[in-house]
Amino acid sequence: MRRRQFQSRDVARTWLTFLRALELAEETESGFKRTNREPTLENVRESFLDRVFGAEETLAALQSRRNPLPADEAFAALRPMVPGWERHKQRGWEAVWAERVGDMLEWLVLLGLAERTETGYSATDS
Repeated sequence: MRRRQFQSRDVARTWLTFLRALELAEETESGFKRTNREPTLENVRESFLDRVFGAEETLAALQSRRNPLPADEAFAALRPMVPGWERHKQRGWEAVWAERVGDMLEWLVLLGLAERTETGYSATDS
């Protein structure tokens, strides 16, 4: 946490959860350690789509459209998938999940599976 200068344990925990989903980190008895999985584009793409909740569906929403999908419409498409316990866990869950979908869209861009345009996001041919 100090090395990466995370603001809080919650931020560090979020990143560790994400790295575990990507199969790049694992929890041990003495803390977390890096896995042997190579962080290649192909490996990260595969883990992201298979193990990050809603990632595959977000990409499918982009692929189903001819025109770019605005982030708010991407959230609207995924909204029914949000688990009930998440909806009841906190007030303002919509804002939290809208941000998560926005983050997912940006990760899809970073992984070369989508591109950001002035009007939204589009799937690439990758």
